[in-house]
Amino acid sequence: MRRWKFIAGLLLCFILALAACTGETDTHEMPLEGKFVIKPESSKAGETVTIYVEVTQGKEKVDDASSVEFEIGKVGQKTGERIQGKHLGEGRYGIEKVFKEKGKYKVSVLVNARGLAMPSTQTVTIE
Repeated sequence: MRRWKFIAGLLLCFILALAACTGETDTHEMPLEGKFVIKPESSKAGETVTIYVEVTQGKEKVDDASSVEFEIGKVGQKTGERIQGKHLGEGRYGIEKVFKEKGKYKVSVLVNARGLAMPSTQTVTIE
């Protein structure tokens, strides 16, 4: 009888230890997140605008995206111009764009990294 209690106790300890190990969160299981940055914030037609997205996964900056594609078009257009983003370092991917006309533009970005995809959209007003 004592032997069975001892074996049951060992089994219980093993199960608890296994459960504690699987409770750790792997960063690569977290979703990708992106924050748009547009410089300068107030832009005029004919000026160069820098648009980039800061990509993170948890607290980690993502520097290994397999592809980053921006799409820019006037609000209301079905499709826009597609531009491949460049890696700028420290989890940032971006483009430079000269808007020729005043108006509101929709800027979308699709980041593919670590087997995950992160779409994001921002509106830019050009004066």
